[in-house]
Amino acid sequence: MLHAYGTPPHVIAHCTAVADVAVKVAEALNEHDFHLNVPLILCAGMLHDIARKEKDHPKVGADYLQAKGLPLAADIVRDHMKRPITEDVYASTEADLVCLGDRTVLEDHYVGPDRRMAYIIDKVRRRSGEDTDKITAIILEKKADLKRYIAALEEIIGMSMNDLIQGGR
Repeated sequence: MLHAYGTPPHVIAHCTAVADVAVKVAEALNEHDFHLNVPLILCAGMLHDIARKEKDHPKVGADYLQAKGLPLAADIVRDHMKRPITEDVYASTEADLVCLGDRTVLEDHYVGPDRRMAYIIDKVRRRSGEDTDKITAIILEKKADLKRYIAALEEIIGMSMNDLIQGGR
């Protein structure tokens, strides 16, 4: 589907890495009596940036997936840029895990929240005409939320995200 849409190879590589992170976390949580839909996470993770070369890519991608008969993946894709991650890991949804993957993957590899958010802040600061201080503050707030979520997640699964993603299971 990514190839049919015309998604660039580097974006496909990013989507693959995001899906990999999200699926590994979901599988680890499911070992602790969570009931996350791993195929949905894989699908939405793989397709979350299908339309990244478009303006408002979450909406364009979600509309495309909806038209292709993938409404659950479309819902996740539509919200993946702005969705706040739940404060309660026990309330995690498939959308939370796709967002977690996207917020910890830089291009095609897992880098964690610090490096990923630093990259986003740098991107914002290079743009002109935006209130970069306000946007940076929002990103830093989201990063703090993400780090709290990851800490709680690590407590449940009994290992660090780094170890989980790098094959520590």
